[in-house]
Amino acid sequence: MSQVEFFAFVDESGSLPDLSAPVVVVAVLVVDAQDRGLERLIPKIRRGLPGKGTRERERQLAELKFFKTSDKTRRQVLLALKQEAVTLFVLVVDKKGFTIPDTPSNHAMLMRQILPYCLERFPHLRRVFLDSHFAREVDERVRSQLIEADFDETIQVLAIDSMKESRINLADFVAGAVAFAHKHDDARYEELIRSKIAMYRVVRWDEKEKW
Repeated sequence: MSQVEFFAFVDESGSLPDLSAPVVVVAVLVVDAQDRGLERLIPKIRRGLPGKGTRERERQLAELKFFKTSDKTRRQVLLALKQEAVTLFVLVVDKKGFTIPDTPSNHAMLMRQILPYCLERFPHLRRVFLDSHFAREVDERVRSQLIEADFDETIQVLAIDSMKESRINLADFVAGAVAFAHKHDDARYEELIRSKIAMYRVVRWDEKEKW
């Protein structure tokens, strides 16, 4: 009997160098590689958006993202995600006021703090899809190679445009919900998906030597 393989979809909320973002949140969605349900979730919600009123403009967005959508759409996406066969992992990095260089190595360092928990829970995790982040393809390649090297290349790490892969946008909604809770001391969105979160880890950037 063949082993069930799993895929992970990753996005973040907040920016390493941006001082206005007190935290950076990395969210990972792990799902059965054969489960196509998550692919249809955001397209279905987009098709159901009203053609008039305050949410009409969301129809025109290139992609649905947490901080670009209304309260109603945020809740709709998160509650729909809660009904899916998905497991969530969350890393919160408290920047402590630091301006952190936006480099492939620093991004790989963040993934090093969360992927081991995913692999412990899902040993047959085979592919990790990251939202494309860097303007230069070489930087994307270096980031992927650094992450793969950390795990003896047992996983394949791929950068993918979230406009072509809506499951990345779902990770954005999870990361946004958690970032909203930390930035505004308001967990109204995070509470909607808390039961799906298998690991929720908070670290401080000024203690990274201890990670």
